[in-house]
Amino acid sequence: MSWLFEDPTTILVAGVLIEALLVVALVNSGQRAIVWAMAGVFALLCLGVLIERIVVTDREEISDTLDGVLTAIQANDIEGVLSCIDPQAASMRASVRTALASAHITEARVYDLEVAVNRHDEPPTAQAEFTGRVKGNYRGEAGAGEGMLLRKFTVDFRRAGDRWLMTGYQDRGAIVGRNDH
Repeated sequence: MSWLFEDPTTILVAGVLIEALLVVALVNSGQRAIVWAMAGVFALLCLGVLIERIVVTDREEISDTLDGVLTAIQANDIEGVLSCIDPQAASMRASVRTALASAHITEARVYDLEVAVNRHDEPPTAQAEFTGRVKGNYRGEAGAGEGMLLRKFTVDFRRAGDRWLMTGYQDRGAIVGRNDH
């Protein structure tokens, strides 16, 4: 059912189709009662879109967390990124701190985000899989340079109060044959 609250397209398409059918019925029959039905469908359509905007699903919250991480990465704000990582995830925090300290990021994006939430865990957990693209200047033991990383990631999350925190990640390797601009 969360699909209904994540994208208003279904509500809009259904509403437009029903309204179109009612217009045809109005033209063919000329009955004024159909105008009232059209007004009722329009009101339900508006209510459905409003509810979709108000209800924030776990997937949307996790997507928002990742958006915050991307914003912090692009601002080269290490502490901003670390604020989205569980304080108990020491190894993740250390590797993120090391990686970001040796880079100046100019662009960071997430593609093909898929989120699986497990509300049976206490606290709830989730896993996000996505393709990440990062552009920037890098400094390392082998030297420095400008480049782009395009990799597949899996990130684990844990619900902490009213937000989702990252608890771990897995770099699943480079993506071959993809060209996003």
